[in-house]
Amino acid sequence: MKNDPLERICRRYGDALSRLPVEHVPHALILSSALALFSELAVIRLHGAYLPVLALLKNISLLSAFLGLGAGFVVADRRPAIFPLFAPLLLSHLVMLRFMQESGLYARLANPIAEESMMGVATGSGLTVAVSVVFIAVVFFWNALVFLPLGQLIGSLMIRLPNVRGYSYNLIGSALGVGLFSLSGLLWLGGGVWLAITALAALPFLLFSRQLFWWGILFLAAAIAVVEVPFDVNRRTIFSPYQSIDLAQARGGALLLSSNGLYYQRLLDLRDEKVASDAPTVLQQRRHYDLPYTVGPDSPSVLVLGSGTGNDVAAALRNGARSVTAVEIDPVIAIVGERLHPEAPYQSERVELIATDARAFMKRAGERRYDLIVYGLLDSHALLSGRAGGGIRLDSYVYTVEALRSARELLAPGGVLVLSFAILEKRLSAKFEKMLEEAFDGAPVRIIRTGYDEGVTFFAAERGTELPSQTAEAIEIDAAEVDVSTDDWPFLYMPKRTYPMSYLLLWVPLLLGSFVLLNRLSSLGERRPFHWPAFFLGAAFMLL
Repeated sequence: MKNDPLERICRRYGDALSRLPVEHVPHALILSSALALFSELAVIRLHGAYLPVLALLKNISLLSAFLGLGAGFVVADRRPAIFPLFAPLLLSHLVMLRFMQESGLYARLANPIAEESMMGVATGSGLTVAVSVVFIAVVFFWNALVFLPLGQLIGSLMIRLPNVRGYSYNLIGSALGVGLFSLSGLLWLGGGVWLAITALAALPFLLFSRQLFWWGILFLAAAIAVVEVPFDVNRRTIFSPYQSIDLAQARGGALLLSSNGLYYQRLLDLRDEKVASDAPTVLQQRRHYDLPYTVGPDSPSVLVLGSGTGNDVAAALRNGARSVTAVEIDPVIAIVGERLHPEAPYQSERVELIATDARAFMKRAGERRYDLIVYGLLDSHALLSGRAGGGIRLDSYVYTVEALRSARELLAPGGVLVLSFAILEKRLSAKFEKMLEEAFDGAPVRIIRTGYDEGVTFFAAERGTELPSQTAEAIEIDAAEVDVSTDDWPFLYMPKRTYPMSYLLLWVPLLLGSFVLLNRLSSLGERRPFHWPAFFLGAAFMLL
């Protein structure tokens, strides 16, 4: 092993790094910590953009990066120094992810969490789930290896400083990395720009070896190309602050919008002249979007929550709404609707578009009251907050009993709440019905299955308010089989309030593999006793 060329290169690199003057160590530590946090968040976002199952299981990406950084700390004082491997490991990982995306193999991966079977990515058979778990484990440990060199670099710099000072510089750099990534999200910068920033931050650490410097440039440039080069000229990808948005031309001419690789919605032209001359599918779409206006006054004031690209707003205008307040959290989706929707609903003087979260709007609505509150047809099974790589779904706190009660308070006398959702499993329909009944103090709920995009529409109002008489087929399900979502348990896609045991089973191979990795790394040098304070600090951080 001593004669291995790669080991010799890494040893020479480690020797050169150790000669860095101590007065420059704080600057290097801040830069390396910023590099680690920025690249961590970038890779997490790219995981979700390329592989929908990882958009559902965002913590897989997050914790694998933590594992890699932590493993690097374990070998911080060892030789050889492996930072030269960061660029080729990152490139290989991105090649694998992009291949999975473009080949369509990701579509064969199932959601391994059986308790969330009401989501868009089905759990599949036992064999399919096993294959998915194996693949997730491969991604988990491959990603950990990408971050291991960064962890060793940061650790080797920290041990050259007093403990408190070293940790302080590490925190400063980490905060800078998170702040820079948040800014890039607000500016809608994509994967290529993220990797270009990563490359600029990494190159100073390759200057310790002229040979490594040019190889590093080559590998990092290739990584940028892998992410940035379009494989489908008919598809445009935009990274919003929350998710990756894909635009493509669908059959029939409508623009198709996808989120994190999963279908989200079409930009529909449902004007009278279009419906009169087109296929029965268009009639079905028109009936779905016109359905809320079969109740309430002739010229209602309308609040659309989750207005998307504007299909629901266009329906309100076609049905004579005197005013429409459209709330959409993702600014990219809203601008796509403003610029590309064939009915141009956001251009109307009767429409006020507000880019914010539905709960935030309801909290600040003040004295506003509406005849109709329409929840846009959502199937946001992969929409996750990307500002800081979190794992909370955008709809987690929109569809809770407390949120529905907040919406109820915004109804004018005689007003009606109309909620549409893509129902993929009957227990989800029962759950929505139970939540609405609880939010409206037991008032009966009307349910109509429209058939468009698996859509089911729920009508709820105060007792005595006229609602449509037509209902969907009766769903024979015991109310005890579902638990409602609340603000302290906002898991819409889980039918029962329980810990998902299949999630625990998913983590068994990951935890065992992590233990083996850390144990092997620890055996490379002097054995140290287990440090319980560090363990509990880490556990507390995971909870946070």
